[in-house]
Amino acid sequence: MIANPNLVYGTIVISPSSKILVVQGRYTGKWSFPKGHSYPNELELDCALRETYEETGIQLSDMYQRTLHLATGDYFVYPYPCEEECIPNDKSEIQDIRWVSLDQLRTMRVNVDINTFLRKHTNSFGIKKQFPSPIKVYPKED
Repeated sequence: MIANPNLVYGTIVISPSSKILVVQGRYTGKWSFPKGHSYPNELELDCALRETYEETGIQLSDMYQRTLHLATGDYFVYPYPCEEECIPNDKSEIQDIRWVSLDQLRTMRVNVDINTFLRKHTNSFGIKKQFPSPIKVYPKED
């Protein structure tokens, strides 16, 4: 589906040990999931994957587990096999990248989308212990 330019699109990347990939914005100092706005006629998933690559250096496939609508946009949820060191390709917007636990995330200065995620969605993931399985994946929409 073509992205709505008024929303952001991003990813929620979760490791096997239930750590979540977050980025710290250079301007606000707040932590967020990798995300951003779309280019004209860009697909939602393509925008999320591009932003994740620009902000973290991680290239994800088009096979995600599920989507979540949070306060300012839509996020594609990805299990990720490891907690590799991330290096942003676009350092102008990102000042730090971390893999963090839910407990750590709750103590950080975060944006509205992470606050919404913490309030409404963490129980449905069971990520305090382990990522749910079996993992269903959905192909990219054309």
